[in-house]
Amino acid sequence: DKFDYNQPNTRERLAARRRARTHHEPPNPASACVIIASIVAHAAPRGHDERRRGRAPVIHRRKAMPHVVHVLTVPDSLIFLAGQVAFMRARGFRLSVVTSPGADLDAFGAREGIATYGLEMPRKITPAGDLRSVARLARLLRSLRPDLVHGHTPKGGLLAMLAAKAAGVRARVYHMRGL
Repeated sequence: DKFDYNQPNTRERLAARRRARTHHEPPNPASACVIIASIVAHAAPRGHDERRRGRAPVIHRRKAMPHVVHVLTVPDSLIFLAGQVAFMRARGFRLSVVTSPGADLDAFGAREGIATYGLEMPRKITPAGDLRSVARLARLLRSLRPDLVHGHTPKGGLLAMLAAKAAGVRARVYHMRGL
């Protein structure tokens, strides 16, 4: 869509377009729920699998409750999920949280009534330790079979996205938090 700079109000139209691009809404659990629901719906396989030539078609049935796994590096960052967990559970989502083990993780799981998993993810950059964490997280994700993996903190998000890709999770979301 091109602008004719000889037309009146061109500067105002450009300024309005620039403002619209840079406008950010405050975080809202409802908007996060809607976004995640749409991502899960678009990433879920539908209908028949055409790749199976010569064999009976496989019909994929959608699960009643989408399963979302939140991944954070340390339990202290669980404050980012305050309010969102109860909101999403009330709307039919099944949630799990993966962070490094700690008392805060256990307390959060008991308070919110969701499954929690302690997986060692050191905050320091340690290539060998990070690869071990990715492998363990991928193994956990394969067993949980989530519809969506939601990474939050920088290191937790990186490990979550790599592990989710390795585990074959089709929907992956990263929110930059914790900086």
